[in-house]
Amino acid sequence: MESAPAAPLPSKAVGKTEPQKKDEPAAIFFAGSADDQNSAVNVPKPSTGPRQGEPKELAGLLAMKGTDKKETAAASLRPSAIREAAQLVTLHAAIACRYKELLESTEKYAPILDAAFDFSPLLMTEGSALIKPPVLTRAGASLRIEKPDAATAAETTYELLEPARFVAHAPNWREFLMTDDFPAPETPNPAVLPKNEKEQAIWRTAVRETWAEGLAAAQQLYADNVARMTRQYRGIMLYHLLTAQSLLSKVSSASASQPLNASDSKLYVGQHVYRITAPSRFLTDTADVKPDVKAVKGKKRVQGGRG
Repeated sequence: MESAPAAPLPSKAVGKTEPQKKDEPAAIFFAGSADDQNSAVNVPKPSTGPRQGEPKELAGLLAMKGTDKKETAAASLRPSAIREAAQLVTLHAAIACRYKELLESTEKYAPILDAAFDFSPLLMTEGSALIKPPVLTRAGASLRIEKPDAATAAETTYELLEPARFVAHAPNWREFLMTDDFPAPETPNPAVLPKNEKEQAIWRTAVRETWAEGLAAAQQLYADNVARMTRQYRGIMLYHLLTAQSLLSKVSSASASQPLNASDSKLYVGQHVYRITAPSRFLTDTADVKPDVKAVKGKKRVQGGRG
């Protein structure tokens, strides 16, 4: 049986370019899946117009142009206004375009992600209700200096990030990666669109520079969402591990039945009420701790200095 390909690990955009000759286009590569690594965004002079193979969103931004009007007293402010307008509309478009590409690439690994981030077995139940366990995190050795003559060291530190809560369904990896809604960028005010070649060069330079920044921002956003999903999954697994070692109390819940319940305008039949009665808390009673954990807790080190 052939092994399934590993899921893609997102990484930040890489803006490294080799020295280039005059008038020779440079290329910016963005790390991602194998398909992403074979694609490059060719960046010639920043002020040039649309080129073949560029995204239609970028080509449309580069082609924007206004109409000529009489010079006004605010003509000196136009370059900065044109640059800001180009940056604003381009950043939103670039993030939305790149994030869409990353999601399309991720869908190729859907079966792998469905198995790797299956939250269903980790959930708890109370009657017909689902309970998402607390989310915890674990840190390594730490040292806290409380005052000049006192310090506290710990071999391992656990922290409760989120308490248990009821959920309608088991979380899915798509909920973490596809939660970002990117509204369509607003159309720039015609008054700040370029009206001659000089202003067109300013506009296109700003568009190309901001487009690269938007691609990098989308890559970072994707990486942050993957990290958030991983932290949630591992944090719930840690809850089950600590409860098995008697280092953390289990979540307590209860339910009550109400055959008939009514409000001013509604009647509920066969209603069930579910509540979390006791949240998890850390346990420090060594009598209940498993042997392997007790050995760590009981270990002491005494060092004496030479007089």
